[in-house]
Amino acid sequence: MKLTRPIRCLRLAAILAVLVTVQVIVPATSPRAANPEGRAIWVTRWAYTTGTGSTYSSSHKARIRRILDRAVEGNFNVIVLQVRGQCDAYYASNYEPWAYELTGTHPSSLGNDPGWDPLAYAIDQAHLRGLELHAWLNTFNAWRGTTPPPWGIEPEHMYNLHPEWICADVNHTPMTLSSDYVSFSPGNPEVIEHTLNVALDVLERYDVDGIHFDYIRYPTSAYSRDAVTESLFTEDYGYPPDQDEDEWKSWQRDRITNFLQQFYYQAQLIKPMVKISAAVIGRYNVPSSGWDGYNIVYQDARLWASRGIIDYLAPMIYWNMDEFAPLIEDWTHYSYGRHVYAGIGAYKADEFGGWGAIADQVDTARAEGAEGVLFFQSTSFDRSDGYYWTWIGQNSFQHPASVPPMWWKDPIPPEPPVNLQIVSDGKGNTLTWEAPPEASDGDGAEYYGLYRTTGALVDVDDPGQLLHLTPGTGTEYTDASAQQGMSYRYAVTAYDKGDNESAPGGEVTTAVEIAGDVRLPAGPALHQNYPNPFNANTTIEFDISEDAVPVFLRIYNTLGQRVVTLLDETLASGRYRITWDGTDRSGTRVASGIYLCRLQAGDWSRTHRMVLLR
Repeated sequence: MKLTRPIRCLRLAAILAVLVTVQVIVPATSPRAANPEGRAIWVTRWAYTTGTGSTYSSSHKARIRRILDRAVEGNFNVIVLQVRGQCDAYYASNYEPWAYELTGTHPSSLGNDPGWDPLAYAIDQAHLRGLELHAWLNTFNAWRGTTPPPWGIEPEHMYNLHPEWICADVNHTPMTLSSDYVSFSPGNPEVIEHTLNVALDVLERYDVDGIHFDYIRYPTSAYSRDAVTESLFTEDYGYPPDQDEDEWKSWQRDRITNFLQQFYYQAQLIKPMVKISAAVIGRYNVPSSGWDGYNIVYQDARLWASRGIIDYLAPMIYWNMDEFAPLIEDWTHYSYGRHVYAGIGAYKADEFGGWGAIADQVDTARAEGAEGVLFFQSTSFDRSDGYYWTWIGQNSFQHPASVPPMWWKDPIPPEPPVNLQIVSDGKGNTLTWEAPPEASDGDGAEYYGLYRTTGALVDVDDPGQLLHLTPGTGTEYTDASAQQGMSYRYAVTAYDKGDNESAPGGEVTTAVEIAGDVRLPAGPALHQNYPNPFNANTTIEFDISEDAVPVFLRIYNTLGQRVVTLLDETLASGRYRITWDGTDRSGTRVASGIYLCRLQAGDWSRTHRMVLLR
């Protein structure tokens, strides 16, 4: 493309990176910056239905869009949307009735078609914004409230059709309706079959990025002594549960584990890249606590990770730092190579002493090696007209981040993008590039990462340099935040469907641009930098009087050692300027002192002194 004055935009020759293709994750230089990192949030079914104060679909859709927009503003990347609460559906299920909250405020509205599909709508809207959408399913919950589901709907509710599925206590008394959930027994094979069908139905028919199981457990250790469960245990062991309590508990843990294993293996055959996760009790095995996963609700999450039948665990550690810190350390230590997203109780921010305590828990999760965080819940961030969405972005998620790749799903990164170019005008710096060829596994680019620095080199391992993640496969981005007169260097990487990142395909720079004078210079010249002395950035202007001249602009210290090369390019005649940010070739800030700026244009050269004061 031929460019005319007064704007001149230059493209550095593509520096196809010669990098080791094995990615090494290095610790973040700041605890409040990380990439990749899962930044997820639970969105309850009430947040986008009854929480709107309306039964109109337009209000529900608007609330979904608002949540997603605020998530983007806060630099989140995963939405965990509840679409099954109590054997009902917030999507067009083949097995369960429409949830009553979509069309009313009372269970009498159960089964009424709302005329739209919330899950499908949320998926489309999330993907438009570059967000992952994980479908959140309450696994074994049957019903909640003192009013039972109505009869005469299509399909009939499972609570009415199968009372024998309900968990029963040691006296064989089924759970009764109350303000808590009544649960179906995971020990009943028919419950397992139905729940598998429901979850696989979502997986097969919707473009979800993940399936997230909640309440994947028994209600408490008092359950379940229903007739079917007891008879199956007795058939397996030859004696009733009372004769061996430890074996009985182990057998019930196996019911949960076997369910998850069946689903995981079938999911890999259908959509192997979909992420399977579970919200689990924050204490794994702490008998003295009175509430843990292993002993109270028969949830052996550590076993799931060791067997490789879960992609990430979300331990719900809704306690203050005294308990949060040792628990997240325990979860990450025994993750068996699977990912851990620390479940953080944002709804308890005031109880913990303010939102600073929430940010501290994010930092602690990072320090302990958690691959991400998952906040409960979205409405906690809506306070003060959504202020805390912005707050978390400014304090914990200052830069965007990609979702962590899972090596057991896809270990092969994509090829780098090609032909990166830049055009600068009054609207900003517009970058364009071309999609890479397919990688050895056939994967192409699903989205791209744009990096920006004011230093001498782009460092894709520096989370602070990630400027933008594209929401799709588009190959153009305008950096409207670029400040006129500032020098920037950019690079672009590709991500495949497994969130693997390529090497950068090349670098381009705005480091050189017309300073505004369209007259041809009478001769080459190096002008004094300004400001001088300086303590952050300084601008260097120079003139080139001939076309196609190789130009080098380098900074040296007083010992004659080269600190950084700011420019190595062939330029046409004109006046240019470039900004130095006081860093060396590795991006490290240099010390106060006198530095020498040397311009070489062909056989001509000049040197000026500069003073840096920190």
